[in-house]
Amino acid sequence: MSILEMILTLLIPWGAVLWGVNIYHQKGTWFLAGWNTMREEEKASYNEEEMCHLFGRCVIFCGVGALILLPKINPGKYRK
Repeated sequence: MSILEMILTLLIPWGAVLWGVNIYHQKGTWFLAGWNTMREEEKASYNEEEMCHLFGRCVIFCGVGALILLPKINPGKYRK
């Protein structure tokens, strides 16, 4: 396995975890699909804090899952 593959295998899940933590703490809501295009009246009907907590938890869970599962999916590639 090349160094590039190892770096990508680690960076992509860690990037997802960092992004999830960022969203969980309500930073970067501009990155949520459709949030910027909503009118202010429509945004007011949503609980932004709870939405960010839910979305942040989901992204963190996916990032940790990818970090755990990537080596298990193809173990021959990650072991000598």
